[in-house]
Amino acid sequence: MHAVVLASLVAVAGCNPDTDTITQQRAACASGDAAACHAHGMRNLEGVHHLRDVREAARLFARACDGNVAESCYQLGRLRQTSRRVGYDSALALTLLEKACAGGSRGGCGELAIRYRRGAGIRKDPVRAVELLSRACDGGEGGERLALCLQLAEMADSGEGMARDSVRAATLYERACTDDEQSGCVGFARHLAAGGGVARDEARAAQMLQTACEDRWNGEACFYLSDLVAAGRGVPRDPGRAAQLVRMACHREYRAACPREES
Repeated sequence: MHAVVLASLVAVAGCNPDTDTITQQRAACASGDAAACHAHGMRNLEGVHHLRDVREAARLFARACDGNVAESCYQLGRLRQTSRRVGYDSALALTLLEKACAGGSRGGCGELAIRYRRGAGIRKDPVRAVELLSRACDGGEGGERLALCLQLAEMADSGEGMARDSVRAATLYERACTDDEQSGCVGFARHLAAGGGVARDEARAAQMLQTACEDRWNGEACFYLSDLVAAGRGVPRDPGRAAQLVRMACHREYRAACPREES
């Protein structure tokens, strides 16, 4: 068994084009370079060119966080929330996320916002969640940012933690849709259909929902499209097709559609 593990380690090392970089990062980290500790921590976390080692990643993130690398505070905070190997510590995770956010980590602000919104290990505070989500959503890129912007859109839509703001919600949904996030497309289509925060355009709303439903298998889109088809809003009225769309929504695990399918 040990021979197999050793052979695997040798094979990984032999295939590693960045051995010199790793050696340099280790040396720089040992000399007190917090940024190098973070970079090497990410390699350990992601298993880049060597075996994944979450505990070593946590150790490196702790050193980098002590050196005020905000992203390391964020990564360590996440591990303290989710990793059994590192050890769960909700209070420490909160402290780390607060430090990460204060240091400019959008991910840290986003993770913290979710905790404030849900009241996860902390007093529920939707106003604070809105503040943090706004910070995390502005700028940045990638799927994580989109998910946070969608949470902010939901809160603006419902008036959670802020005065209800249909314009802001529609803008955030449209931005997410432009980045090919289907939940954003569904949200923006609903605003188009209702004329909430944007000029009413039922035909465009129906087209967007149809694309998300039929091409992207989005159950929520099928469900909202069924309402437009049943009423003949933006599309020809067709009760039979509307019922079919409800069934599609339920079968695609949009649970809100299932009671209507059964009735």
